[in-house]
Amino acid sequence: MRRGSSADRPLAVHSRGTQALLLFRAEATTDRYRGVFGVSEQPIVSSDIIGDSRASIADS
Repeated sequence: MRRGSSADRPLAVHSRGTQALLLFRAEATTDRYRGVFGVSEQPIVSSDIIGDSRASIADS
């Protein structure tokens, strides 16, 4: 199991928004955040996540 901050992981050179999305995607798949945090590739509105058990969802 990896330890340490996600900020310590190298990212390819992208715009800040793309870097954030890549970081969010990576974190959403870790044991710590799986089932708690999600990432959507599509824009979402509140009605899209009604009934979703995750605490937070980021969209692109």
